[in-house]
Amino acid sequence: MVYVTDKSVWEYKLLSRNLSKEEAPNEEELNKLGKEGWELAGVFTDSPFVYFYFKRLKD
Repeated sequence: MVYVTDKSVWEYKLLSRNLSKEEAPNEEELNKLGKEGWELAGVFTDSPFVYFYFKRLKD
């Protein structure tokens, strides 16, 4: 059994793209988000839309 005593608080960011009109996030954009502390948590597609979900620990 695992007990979690840390009460981490997360904040979330949603980046959505219409791939019929826009490019997917490029490496430069993803690296910028990473430097800001954002971590990719999930991706959802609903053609032509793609939703990128990011999370980071809240200060």
